[in-house]
Amino acid sequence: MILFTAAAIKILVFILTLVLCYRIFSERLDKKQLIFLGILVTIFACCANYIANLLPPLTDTVTLTALGEKREEARGMEVYLNGYTIDGEEYLAGKSLEIESGHWFWSGETYAWRPETDSRQPDGMTRTVVLKIPVGWDRTLNFSSSEWRGLVQIDDGYNVWVEDTYAEKSSIKVVQIAKSEIGVLLANQVRYVAVYTAMMLLIVFGSILLFNKVLHNEPESKEWFCRNNSKFIYACIAFITLLLMFHYAGNISFWYDELYEVAFTNGSLKEALMHCLYANCDNPPLVVLLETLWYHIVPYGEPYLLLVSIIPVCIAIFIMGVICEKIADKYCGILAAILMATSITIWNYAAYEYRSYACMVLFSTLTLYIFIKRNENKNQKKWTILFSLSMAALAMTHYFGILACIWFACADGYLLIKRELKIKDFIPYSFLAIVCLIWFAFVFIYKHKEGIPAWHSVPNLLSIKSLLYFISGDYELTFWLFVFGIATSIILYSKENIYKVKWIRFYCVFSLFAITSSILLLFLYGNFINTNAPLWTNRYFLFLIPYVCLLSVSSISFIKTDYKKVFCIFFLLVLTLNCFSVVSTSKSNEPFREAADWIYTQSNYIYNDDTLIVCNANRLIAESWQEYYISRQGKRNDIQVITQYDISEEQLLQYNRIYIQYSHGELSPKLQTILDNNYKLGSDNRDVQVRVYVRK
Repeated sequence: MILFTAAAIKILVFILTLVLCYRIFSERLDKKQLIFLGILVTIFACCANYIANLLPPLTDTVTLTALGEKREEARGMEVYLNGYTIDGEEYLAGKSLEIESGHWFWSGETYAWRPETDSRQPDGMTRTVVLKIPVGWDRTLNFSSSEWRGLVQIDDGYNVWVEDTYAEKSSIKVVQIAKSEIGVLLANQVRYVAVYTAMMLLIVFGSILLFNKVLHNEPESKEWFCRNNSKFIYACIAFITLLLMFHYAGNISFWYDELYEVAFTNGSLKEALMHCLYANCDNPPLVVLLETLWYHIVPYGEPYLLLVSIIPVCIAIFIMGVICEKIADKYCGILAAILMATSITIWNYAAYEYRSYACMVLFSTLTLYIFIKRNENKNQKKWTILFSLSMAALAMTHYFGILACIWFACADGYLLIKRELKIKDFIPYSFLAIVCLIWFAFVFIYKHKEGIPAWHSVPNLLSIKSLLYFISGDYELTFWLFVFGIATSIILYSKENIYKVKWIRFYCVFSLFAITSSILLLFLYGNFINTNAPLWTNRYFLFLIPYVCLLSVSSISFIKTDYKKVFCIFFLLVLTLNCFSVVSTSKSNEPFREAADWIYTQSNYIYNDDTLIVCNANRLIAESWQEYYISRQGKRNDIQVITQYDISEEQLLQYNRIYIQYSHGELSPKLQTILDNNYKLGSDNRDVQVRVYVRK
């Protein structure tokens, strides 16, 4: 009855809001506008309901006590809690269980107890645990039943009784517990209804004020809306992309380099800065410091941690739309936002990388936008200051960002020759030079790691084609649109009547110059200057994506408006379908998370003193893998993990069972020889990249 009443009140608030809006605007808006207003209120209601449901529910306390007893035919007295069900919604213990006091151990996603005499568990176990369970009407605890299970005492706050979790065959034993008190249930729903109503009132009254302002200043408002309606479209594209990116963010495990980033950011700000100064982290410190703050704020899970990358990408999508609208028109802006929002490269290598690449895309796009605004408003100091700050942020995000700043300096040199700029307009580069020199001076003082990583391949002509395909969105259609845009910019360069103003041609040529120069410079460096460490890898060139989008949309800038609309709809449909078909089925080549979760299912062995888990990576990777994926930031038990470089043959031979996690490469030949001579391969789970060796 309470749930029904709460739902009825929400519906009533929604209906009253619609009626109120109709009464206020019925004489001032036509039918189409009223329908549009009704649609807006409906959308607001859905958003308000979604936000209200994010509110954590009130909880009751449930106490479980493993009695250490069993029926006569049972072979054990263990207790395994799989999770619980509240009003038809199931929750896994490993994902949702809140533990107030006491401690059992984790077996996969199951919370488990074994007798004190059983060595297959970590230290610090208690028989009694106090859990917090959401309030509700129909509530059950879901226990794992088998011949090894015993008796557990349950205290749900209303009754105390003993359940036998034994079963001849493995199954799930569902134990009903009491519903919450009426007062608590009522208070819980009042909270949801209050938040929903407050959100509705806030959104609706804000809309009413906005509509009143529009209607009282109708000519000015219409002009403002016509001038800025495209920005609403870019914002919608960016916001929808953010929601979808967040939704799919948990599909793929962090890989080797991202676990490095976890190692750099799970400590203090000082430690993060020192990692950059020691050149453990091969980037300037801006993003690492930002990620360190973020790491200690957000809940556990890739979707939350990756917001530090997803949000910058979505801001860049909006800015890219604005840039291309300035360069051509709003339909080119819409197409540019679509191209960036549906780029597989942007999703997989920027938004879904817990590293600096998302911010590199953002600051590259932002710097281009400010560069355009500064050229439009040469006498406004604020754009000069913002240009300076944006370039500094780009340079301190990734070392290739400095390369992007050099191309802006070249463009300004050309404008100086053409007398479009004055010497004073180069002041931003002085600030950029000071920031970079200070940083490089500190790196030179503190740097412990010598040389440049030598794993990059020497580029060839196929490497260039692969790179162009990569930065154009990793899709055939967008690649050829980019190529067509390049051809269009070259052929139409001399035909001024095609472009609105001279600046449009300049930005297209500048984009082509930045792309060509970056590729040529790194190609020559890798082939003729340093073939041992050529610095050629596709993701380093992500700062070129804004220029790629600009050139791509230039291919439609000269055609009629109706055709531009067709282009936008066509690319939206095709690229969206392609994007989700790729993203929804993507899997990590280095499944560190899946490996950790599978290892936890081996609870008969992993807590034993004679079992060892070996990670084939270095110590930083092993520590961050243990901290983030094995223990889930302290939510699960720690288990013994060591790297292949930190254990001797004598130490290794003390263990009877060894789990080898071999993502990102194989074991060293020496260690593999020791294993082959003294152990037999028990299993090789290639899905999670874990081998199990048992002593001969």
